[in-house]
Amino acid sequence: MADRITDDELRDYLAIISKPDLIAWLMDRCRGDEKLRAALLDLATPKENTEALVSEIRDRIHQAWQLAKHRDGWKMALPISRELDQVLTSIQSLIEKERPREAETLLVEFLTRAEHGAGQVDDSYGHLDSTCQEAITLWGQAWAQVEPRNTGQLAQLVYERIHGDVASIKGEMILKFAKALGAEGLRTLQLRLKGDLEALPQPDPKRLNRQAYERTRITQWLKEIADALGDVDEYIALVELEQQSHIEAVPVARRLFAAGRSEEALVYLEKCTSRFASSESCDCQRLKSQILVALGRKEEAREMLWQEFADYPSMFRFEPIPEPTPDEDKAQAHQRAAALAESHRTPERCWTG
Repeated sequence: MADRITDDELRDYLAIISKPDLIAWLMDRCRGDEKLRAALLDLATPKENTEALVSEIRDRIHQAWQLAKHRDGWKMALPISRELDQVLTSIQSLIEKERPREAETLLVEFLTRAEHGAGQVDDSYGHLDSTCQEAITLWGQAWAQVEPRNTGQLAQLVYERIHGDVASIKGEMILKFAKALGAEGLRTLQLRLKGDLEALPQPDPKRLNRQAYERTRITQWLKEIADALGDVDEYIALVELEQQSHIEAVPVARRLFAAGRSEEALVYLEKCTSRFASSESCDCQRLKSQILVALGRKEEAREMLWQEFADYPSMFRFEPIPEPTPDEDKAQAHQRAAALAESHRTPERCWTG
């Protein structure tokens, strides 16, 4: 850690020292603390001169992955991710200093090294995965600040990356690059992926093979583009093309409702089959109640929610009930919920283990 110094000594020193001398002195004082030294470098580096910071960050990326070469290097996912998280903080500071090109270059090196190192360590707990997800987020932010940028070339970059082998290097990349791509870049990427989808056989629910898997991947990417463009109709078209209305009824209804299309949302929600409604019962019922309230059908929403609570009493199922309940009846609603929950606790309903 930095050497100890009294407040008076520091005050006297700062009164006479210049900024460059102060930075040099602080760097010398924190020689034994690499994280403090890196944080100081992030803070002190001016916008106009970031070479030292870029070099420091590049070295730290290399040093982090040296941990994988230890005798038990395959166990080092957490220590490596902690070091790399600090690296990402420094790269974020580059973006904030309006140096997006330098940040973008470093993030390419960061992710390339992560791709190579992914097979060297056991990341069962997802430590490195979450770090790489954050790197993708920063990469999209950096590209969004690069001016000028060729959105066609950027769309090609995203296309190549999402087809890569390492899942953590491409997770939700389209959404994270949406601002940088803009509508033009998103449309370019969409056209390319639609061509890929058209080249595959039509979906067959009875056959699960490599081509079916590829359709699922491409369809998911096209859904991300539809969300980024705010195009609910395109999202619905994809769902129906893949014959998934019964599976995706809740996600589609949620998007229609958010778009102010409550009547359509309610109709689409009815497409949800009992099999998939049961797996999303709480979400489905809560969403339906919100739609009914928006349509002015509060009484119907309230009765539906009470029925759901009576069948499966819990705080989660009670939470939406007060919304369609008149203010003067809310205290009574709490009493009713308590009584229903208590009546549910009978010997026949209890699991005795």
